Order: sequence, then structure tokens, then C-alpha cells
Amino acid sequence: LANGILQNDTKLMKMLENIEIVVFPVLNPDGYEYTRSDPRNALVRMWRKSRSHERCATNRNGEKSCCRGTDLNRNFAYKFAETGTSYHPCSEIYHGAGPFSEPESRNVRDAIINSDLTGRIDAYVTLHAYSQLFIYPFSNRKRHYPQDVAELKKVAQKAVSAISRLFGTHYLIGTGPEIIYAYAGGSSDWAKETAKIKYSYTIELRPSYYSWNGFVLNKALLVPTARETFDGIMVVLDTVASEAREKSSQIIQPSNIPSQQQFIPAQTRQTTLAPSTTRMPMLIHRQPQPQHQHFQQQKSQHLSSHSASSSSCRDSVEDCNRWLSQSPLLCSTSRLSMKRQCPKTCNLC
Repeated sequence: LANGILQNDTKLMKMLENIEIVVFPVLNPDGYEYTRSDPRNALVRMWRKSRSHERCATNRNGEKSCCRGTDLNRNFAYKFAETGTSYHPCSEIYHGAGPFSEPESRNVRDAIINSDLTGRIDAYVTLHAYSQLFIYPFSNRKRHYPQDVAELKKVAQKAVSAISRLFGTHYLIGTGPEIIYAYAGGSSDWAKETAKIKYSYTIELRPSYYSWNGFVLNKALLVPTARETFDGIMVVLDTVASEAREKSSQIIQPSNIPSQQQFIPAQTRQTTLAPSTTRMPMLIHRQPQPQHQHFQQQKSQHLSSHSASSSSCRDSVEDCNRWLSQSPLLCSTSRLSMKRQCPKTCNLC
């Protein structure tokens, strides 16, 4: 976006006659900075949550454990803690002490509904990684849609088509439960239902869901990912700009309306244009339990072909033993991530 403005991109500059774009580059600054503090330590480098103060919990065996941080994309006040989250502060998907308990999520909320942007925002896009998904509301349960879901799907389909044209990257569209899993407290659901933002999307970037080391994207793919994602976001921008022009042409007394429409790309991971939560060992906030039938069949076929080519359980990264030496309980405290990265070492095959 910045380069387009500096280079006087004709299409973008035309859009900016009707809309404004507000960007939150990193919504989890403490978490992101922490990941840079010790790059050789996987527990630090792949940290996922925020860095909020330590909270403690006791399990059924009476064992007490204390951990820092909250999954910011579970901390918004829409169906908080309903599904796909955890009450345990050591979980990667810990939702926090309560809705908007974290300053990062409160900052997003206040920027949207407690500022001069209130009621003037037409789109909200939050960028995450990974799985190549274009998600529209709602993600707390299956078959739960906003009334204008047909419009959201139409724009999402056009966006993923634009993404694929550049390098052939394939994205799925749908709600969370349809294409990956159900979760509550997400920012885009809150933006749609509470802030009443029409076009609200969560984009899960490259690589695909089936990548074994998805949070460590090859640096050669960073710019291509950015370029194709930009094309997808431009579809949303163009939709908002077109609707703004149409509204403007229908109004007889322009002085009675806000001077501009708004568009906010933001997040979680998040985290990030999206709130960029930096992650812990190799997972963000997902669990490998896709519920959509087509997606499940695809994964089953993929795993079948994988097992045919590999006769035994194996780790997908080389650092599993070192991670466990640094944190002996890692296989249990970060089970979802470790099952994907270190199934052999953790006996999770």
C-alpha cells in the first residue's frame, strides 16, 4: 500500500479518493519483540501469545503451573470462551482472564468504536498465518452466518481468485468451522457482530495447512506472499470504494454525510496487519481438527499418500530433542504444536 502511494499507482490512488486506509502493522508488539530476543531458542523464537503478566492454574492432580501471555485472537468479546479456547494460562489458546482483558485487544476495540472512526468503517481485514484460508464470520459454530453472508462470500471468492492469478496459490473460503475449526473470541467476528463492519475477514496466509513447518516460511516466499495477498486485499478495497462512490452519487446533500468511508486492515497474529501473535513452538491457535467434509477428505487423502511414502513415524524438524531439553513438559503443554512438529519424539504418532 505504501509503495503504491509512493509510486502513484493509478488504481490505488483512485480508490483513495473515496476511502481511507488505517493499518495496524503489529498488534502484539511485546510478543513480537520477545521473539527477537533469543532467535536460537525455539520457545522464544516461535512464541505465539502476548506477554501479559504470569497467571497460574492447578490441574486435577493438584499440580500448579504458571505461564505468561494470552492468545489475543481469543480475547474479543464475541462468544467469549464458548469454543476453541482454553481456561489454562499455559495453553497456546488461553483466552485471557475475561473479554478485552489485554491492552492489545482493547486498543483495537477503542480504535474502532471509541474514536472518530465509529460508524465509518466498512471493512476489517486481519492477517494471520497459516493455512491459505479466507475466513468470513462467524467462526464460533457451524451454520452460523450473518444475514449478508452471500455478499461476504462473493467478495471472498473474488479475492481468492485474485490471489491465485499471480502465482497459482490456492485459498479456501468459508467460516472457521467449515474450513479449519471452530473458535470463539476472534477479532473479525467481533468486528462484524458488535462493531457492525460489513466486510470482515480473517486471512490465513501461506503456506498450506499441510505444511509441516508452516510458521517458518522460506524467506524467498515472503515477498510473493505479500504481493498475492495485496491483490486479494485490493478486491476488498475496490468493493468498498465502489460502494462509497455509489452512495455518494445517490445523495443529494453531501454535507449531511461523513466525508469519507473507512477501511481497516488489522489483526491479531494479532496477530500484525493482523494481530501478529508470535507463536510457541510451531503453532498459532489451531488444532488439526478440520470439520468441513471436503477439507477432511482432502487431508485424509494427503495423509494417506504421506504414510505410503513414509513407513514409520518421524519428526518434521530437527530441533525436537533440544526443545525438550530446554522444556521437558513441552510435549504436554504445547501438545498441538508438538504433535505436528515432533510426533516421534513426543510419542504422539
